[in-house]
Amino acid sequence: MKKLLEFKVFDLLQNKDNEKFLDKVKKENPNLYSKFVNILGNKGLKIAKQKYEEFDPENVKKLKELEKEEVAIRKKQRTKEGKEELKNQVLEECASEIEEIERILYNSVLYDIQLKFKEDKNVSSIFKNRFLKKKYKSEFSKYIKNPKAMRTRIKNDLSLELDSLIYLMSYFDDINNNLSRLILIRQFYYAKTKNLTYSLSFNFNSSEFDFEEVCTYLKSDSERETNFLNYRSNYINSLGAFQVNKPEMLRIIDNFCNAFSDNFYEEWKLKIDIEKYNL
Repeated sequence: MKKLLEFKVFDLLQNKDNEKFLDKVKKENPNLYSKFVNILGNKGLKIAKQKYEEFDPENVKKLKELEKEEVAIRKKQRTKEGKEELKNQVLEECASEIEEIERILYNSVLYDIQLKFKEDKNVSSIFKNRFLKKKYKSEFSKYIKNPKAMRTRIKNDLSLELDSLIYLMSYFDDINNNLSRLILIRQFYYAKTKNLTYSLSFNFNSSEFDFEEVCTYLKSDSERETNFLNYRSNYINSLGAFQVNKPEMLRIIDNFCNAFSDNFYEEWKLKIDIEKYNL
């Protein structure tokens, strides 16, 4: 049998193309050599090459890469479908909480605060300053995009940030240039207890921005002492609070507005006089 194979190979190798093909097989898949000697001898070079394609290392590699890509695509598709299914499931599970949150956002107290700043006689002129930019943002959309996190926070009665109100000082028309944040108010919701809390921060430090520019429309400030203006800045900054209830938040807003009143200035003068004369 071995002799017959040798004679067969000898005959086949007389053709250079056959020789080249069999050398390739011997080098790449030596265990298939005798098989393709028979195929080559019985069916010719064209058929032998066609049948060898599935064993060609380069083709095998490409096939594996294609299979890997297909598996990855199917996995990604299953993952995407799974995520979408989970998202819909969670959104349905939390439907009542979402409806309540949407109601709160529709009537957000932050809208009332914007109106107060606009109408309060003590601060309305400040909020007409052309350099003062307002940004209201609904923060709840990030939970809709990540419903698992929302469900976790709802189940454990952790805070969900609903919206925020920011006032920024910008000395350019583009709000993204040279910003200085003066006021930040954030509203949080606890789904189980249905409690709302608020965090407030004020940044009225003259070292951070031109404080006089903020109060351009407060004519009385031009006649007031620098010590008072610094005192008022420090007082306003001290009003910042974390996770307070609504009445406390509104009290802080009132105190902020009052800090720009004539009464606040008169009280400061009285305090200075008392300290000066040791009364």
